[in-house]
Amino acid sequence: MGEMVRLAVDENFDRLTALLHENGFVLPGHTVSDDEIADYLRPFTDPIHADSFHFTREWLQSAAGVAAEWGSPQFRTGRSLNLPPEYLMIFRVLMGSVGICAQLDAYAPYMRILTEWLPGFDDTDSAAE
Repeated sequence: MGEMVRLAVDENFDRLTALLHENGFVLPGHTVSDDEIADYLRPFTDPIHADSFHFTREWLQSAAGVAAEWGSPQFRTGRSLNLPPEYLMIFRVLMGSVGICAQLDAYAPYMRILTEWLPGFDDTDSAAE
């Protein structure tokens, strides 16, 4: 998971798309392009592109609205994606914490949190292995 988030930060969508396929995030028989993954994920990756991010209701509504808009390219991409069962709990916790931060109009040092707590996110993690 850490490597996938790092690839999103670095906008290395060709490698990220391959990892999504390898880890069961793309439904069997479906294909998604690097550009489709980039367009789908960009609204959700705002918090990991800055040292500190201001979570607001407006940001959350905008990010979620793009993916949920019937007929949009992002909606069609989302229909090709799958959440493997082993990732369910972490995504529930992540989405819950993002929702709470947005309700609180909070600033959060997401980059520091990811670097400290998400295995595989920090480039030095993979260099040490």
